[in-house]
Amino acid sequence: MNTDPAWRSIKVILSNANVPGEGEHKIMDYIRQQRAEQDHDLNTYHVVYSADSDVILLALTIHTNYFRILRISPSNDTELQRYEFINLAKLRTNLENDLKVPDIFQWNPERAIDDWVFLCFLAGNDFFPNLPLIEFYRKNMNFLRDIYKESSGYLTENGQLNMNHLKKFLTRVAEKQVEIFEKEDQGHNQANNNQPAFSIDSVKDQLSRGNPSTIYLGPPRMNPQRAVPISKKEAVKPSSTVPQNSRQRDQRYGEIEQESSEISINNDSNDSARLGGKSWHKKYYREKFNIDLRASKEFPTEVAQDYVRGLHWILQYYFKGVPSWDWYYPHHYAPFACDFSNLKDVSVVFNKTSKPLKPLEQLLAIFPPQYAKYLPKQWQQLILDKESPIIDFYPPDFKIDLNGKREESQGVTLLPFVNKEGLLRALESVYSTLTPEEEKLNRHGYDRLFIHTKNPCYKQFSTLYDNNENQITETNPLHISTKLIEDMTGKIWADNDDTFVRIDAPIEDPITKKKIKNNQVLSVNYRNLRFHGDFNDIKYCLNEGDQAINTN
Repeated sequence: MNTDPAWRSIKVILSNANVPGEGEHKIMDYIRQQRAEQDHDLNTYHVVYSADSDVILLALTIHTNYFRILRISPSNDTELQRYEFINLAKLRTNLENDLKVPDIFQWNPERAIDDWVFLCFLAGNDFFPNLPLIEFYRKNMNFLRDIYKESSGYLTENGQLNMNHLKKFLTRVAEKQVEIFEKEDQGHNQANNNQPAFSIDSVKDQLSRGNPSTIYLGPPRMNPQRAVPISKKEAVKPSSTVPQNSRQRDQRYGEIEQESSEISINNDSNDSARLGGKSWHKKYYREKFNIDLRASKEFPTEVAQDYVRGLHWILQYYFKGVPSWDWYYPHHYAPFACDFSNLKDVSVVFNKTSKPLKPLEQLLAIFPPQYAKYLPKQWQQLILDKESPIIDFYPPDFKIDLNGKREESQGVTLLPFVNKEGLLRALESVYSTLTPEEEKLNRHGYDRLFIHTKNPCYKQFSTLYDNNENQITETNPLHISTKLIEDMTGKIWADNDDTFVRIDAPIEDPITKKKIKNNQVLSVNYRNLRFHGDFNDIKYCLNEGDQAINTN
């Protein structure tokens, strides 16, 4: 912003790790908030640079055609970098045409697209396991779509689930699953005894040519586990129940020194363990949950209740923001679709006063022992010392249930759930050992808004640093509107962090170490106005373009 004239008119919001939340969700919360303001121009164009598929789902929840996603196009050309634009207008049109069922119920394309986003959550998400036999493959989405088009009503409305319609939908899914089991059982009885009960290749073959309504989608494994030693250096992905750590599918923690641990891998192809036949339901809960349904008949319904709470949580998270920071799904596996049939009224009340973990607390919750060196010195013993009150959260040996998959990275990592309260209690004895720099790293902060002195609103912003009795502070921020800043609202106050120096002062580039002798960029703290989740202001824009993805 100091050196490139093209940046001088741009307003930049920086939201770092001290501001809780996932990056793409922060961006969408900002856009959603701006669109909720009465004087906001709903025809404002939004472009997000991201290769994360979550951004597509999030963009669809915004309900606008004026949205594009920019990403790098896979290419072997080393000299010319190519990019792709995902055109949300065309994608929305394609989804509308694909989902529409005339004369079934009153048609609303916006609600149908919301339901499609929800179906994607059923097929796979970052926070809890997908339903057995339902995974995020194209044929499986067609499977869910075809059942959806037989429905009698929408599954969601303004980020809330319609439980009556969901139960009817899952009942139909369950009926199809029974058909799948019966077909698999018949096929198995006719097969050669030397053939495995299940193979990835057979599923791929069926996926390529099968009818979505009858396709065999691949049952979970239920086998005795066998121990397989891992190498001295092995990539291990830790698990956590803390919502803030939701990029587990994308993060890899690299090569980890591991001296003597072993991972127990469940991938036995023993025929007696296959999921099928008349007792498949009992087998599943016995092998996956260690529950005998003869003594605990209500257990599947209880798991289904927990799962419904998870569906409510993730739906609100994507449509309105984090409903609670301390919710988690308390099981490693999902229920079957048939287990939702006995649900009555499910109490879904999230703790809205819950707070996210602080940055260093979050690292303690998600790091394996091999990464202890990245924690404050006195905190390291909490995950290394055998006498630590939370050592059970960090077992040196753990099991991976491949659950019908071929790769370990696709299996279910059977780590214990992290107890947030227990973790915070353990930290009480070592919090006082933090250095001033560590205390700074561990604070929750606010977004920062940067503008150049050439920006039209600079004069107004610079008054935040005037020494007067009515100084604007965090508790008394300045409300900005579109009259002050074009297409932007929020609250601002002075940024007192010494890292961000004042105008005309020298500033050092943290990467190159070169100094900018005369800084011309001002920083202020920025906070979005509270979003109330009102989706009734949706306006429909003209469709644009002929292709959902344009390559330039």
